Amino acid sequence: MTFCSTCAFSSACLAEGYDKSGLAELHCLVAHVGPLQAGEHVFREGEPFNAIAAVRGGTVKTYITDRDGNEQVLGFSLPGEVID
Repeated sequence: MTFCSTCAFSSACLAEGYDKSGLAELHCLVAHVGPLQAGEHVFREGEPFNAIAAVRGGTVKTYITDRDGNEQVLGFSLPGEVID
């Protein structure tokens, strides 16, 4: 399954012994969003937590904004990593 190569959860699935049919069932539960364009948000501060995201390609910047509107970069997530 090609989507496994960039999925942050693939090692967990493989360790649990999922076969291709099991992986296909899990794949149906995943919402595929994107690709996102530069500047689009995966999550925003203050939103209720209702999902996690796995980076499949590119990078995702995590940041906070102070009271003066200055952006402080907290880090970057790369393909195969999870954002929560």
